[in-house]
Amino acid sequence: MNFFKNRMIRKVLSFTVCIYVFFMYSTPAYALNSTQSGQKQATSSTKPMLMCIDSPTSNSQLSPYTLVTGWALNPAALREVRVYVDGNFNGNAYIGNYRPDVNSAYPGYPSGDRSGYSLTLDTAKLSNGNHTITVEQIGLDNSQKSTSVTVQKTQKDPITYIDYPTQNINLSKNILVTGWALNGSGMRSVGVYLDDIFKGYATLGDMRPDVAAAYPGYPNGDRSGYKYTVDTSNLSPGSHTIKVVGNGADGTSKATTVGFNYYIRSAMYQIDEPSNGSNITRDFAIRGWALSPSGVKSVELSIDGNYVGQGTIGLMRPDVNKVYPDYDNSMRSGYQCSVGFDTIKPGNHLIQIRFNNNDQSSETRQFNINIVKPEPKANIDSPAPNSTILSDQVLIGGWGVNAAGVAQVKVYIDGVYVGDAAIGYRRDDVGSAYSNYKESSNSGFNYVLSTNGMSVGKHDIKISICGKDGSVLDKFTSFYLKGIVTYKQYDNTFDYYVNQQIQKGGNTYWDNTPATNEDVRYYMDVNNFLNNDTYRYMFLKLNYAEGISVDNLNNAVKGQGILDGKGQAFLDGGKRYNINPIYLVSHSLHETNNGLSRLANGILVTSVDGQTVEPRIVYNMYGIGAKNSDPERLGSEYAYKQGWFTVDSAIIGGASFISTDYITSLRYQQNTLYKMKWNYQDVYHEYATDVNWARAQTTNIKKLIDKMSNPTLYFEVPVYK
Repeated sequence: MNFFKNRMIRKVLSFTVCIYVFFMYSTPAYALNSTQSGQKQATSSTKPMLMCIDSPTSNSQLSPYTLVTGWALNPAALREVRVYVDGNFNGNAYIGNYRPDVNSAYPGYPSGDRSGYSLTLDTAKLSNGNHTITVEQIGLDNSQKSTSVTVQKTQKDPITYIDYPTQNINLSKNILVTGWALNGSGMRSVGVYLDDIFKGYATLGDMRPDVAAAYPGYPNGDRSGYKYTVDTSNLSPGSHTIKVVGNGADGTSKATTVGFNYYIRSAMYQIDEPSNGSNITRDFAIRGWALSPSGVKSVELSIDGNYVGQGTIGLMRPDVNKVYPDYDNSMRSGYQCSVGFDTIKPGNHLIQIRFNNNDQSSETRQFNINIVKPEPKANIDSPAPNSTILSDQVLIGGWGVNAAGVAQVKVYIDGVYVGDAAIGYRRDDVGSAYSNYKESSNSGFNYVLSTNGMSVGKHDIKISICGKDGSVLDKFTSFYLKGIVTYKQYDNTFDYYVNQQIQKGGNTYWDNTPATNEDVRYYMDVNNFLNNDTYRYMFLKLNYAEGISVDNLNNAVKGQGILDGKGQAFLDGGKRYNINPIYLVSHSLHETNNGLSRLANGILVTSVDGQTVEPRIVYNMYGIGAKNSDPERLGSEYAYKQGWFTVDSAIIGGASFISTDYITSLRYQQNTLYKMKWNYQDVYHEYATDVNWARAQTTNIKKLIDKMSNPTLYFEVPVYK
């Protein structure tokens, strides 16, 4: 019967360690005096003392606060339940917990339905290892019974963590220290130290479900957060430490430390990119961050001292916020200034960023970059270098390319801006050669220059190819308007030479009308004639010079009677006797009535100076020796003496006579019409007395030159002291 009752109890109270002792109703009195394990003698009993430890179970792990629960029955009624750990009294358990299950299994015991007990056991100070928990019941009759269970304690290591401030952070105001702390025995307190000086205890118990999930099994892990505000009002700038010490209930502790830099808040600016001296080969942006206690109002970009515009501010910079969290705008402290590659010319440039703050303060940071792109290219196709221009217009043409595209082509004459060339003309040849340049296939330019009012002589052309990026490429060439001009410097003033002529006297007009002093001054003044399209030829050098072709001369004498087609003879005569062949043609046309005179077309000579000679036909192309008394006889006889028996020999031989006394004379060097009339070296060796003589000769010369195709002309202009 007792055996089956015992099995029934175990079935009802499954997974529970229950130890009990019972007496048969027929137990003799001496049996009450016998001693059994964990049980003392009762005075009288009809039922056995029963008890059980429900928790903790055998070999289970102790928690920091372990709840010891179970039940106890005493036939004399239960007075108290005591709990011992390793034989040391820990405290009296609370008795009277409702246990109808026990009362149902063991009816008839006093207060059987209130037989439960419980006690919270503080295990914080227990060492790791095995421990024995003993529960003892004491009845009203002082009867006693105990039962024990062996348990284990394996306590988790303490952990203390600082969430904020982070390691090496920069701070400038009071520090709210936050984090979490765990201890296997439960947390008692969290101490905060500044530079190892205790500042106070943190508030403990903030919700941290993340910590509890990551580190399960710690007491109050879900409320392991702490916080403490450290006063930094008296803190000096520089490096400092925060130390947090988590103190466990069992006396164990865990400390952790972070370093930080304390500073006095001021404006800070950083250019992240591009770095100083960078080579830039495409569109780029200047990026960085800016912090100011008052906030950043704007960021302005200048290149080479020229304002470009404002950048974009307020860009996200969590990295800056992490390092400088004390600034209100640190999370959005980023800025960016975008620069188009095509807007900036190649080479080194100074980049300046001006930071404007809300408190009206501002600062500038600067650095250098190098823009790398193909250099501009250009060429002036026309006019050809040092060419002679006889027309009233000059076509200035060519091409220019720029990596960013050409915005404008400026034209300068003799250093003076005269206008913009038309651009965009098709140039497939340039496009093929410079395909890496923008708009290279439409790189042609043209400009029509009017020469009206321009001085005779050399003029310089400058073409400025202006790129869309601000780069400028200058190309140069020169041309000679109406001829190449040299200037002969004289030792005295213009007034000096005028006075010489007035003192000499004898200057007239063609009809022998005397010239006044004012007339002399007027006809001697170079400025009255130099820029006139016709009269400028009084300064044409009459010496031979390369640049006049046979074709030029043939064009000049075309249709001029016997002279037609004789360009080669005039050129040969000019070369041989150092005379400008244009002047020879002009002189010949004047003397031969445009190639129609008898002297020009040939006269049969049978006698010379009254003496019979071999009959020969002779030619005289310059009227040499043809004096007014008998021009044809005298002129033909002179030609016979010189042996001018052909047109060519007359043209070439006559050039010698013209050259010797004036043009090639080493003494007088009167190699212009102007100097033939106005001889500054010897006023008495002048070709004519007519003040208008030099000007009058220019009409025929101009007519001849106008028939030529770009001859090279040389002028000599006097310059006075």
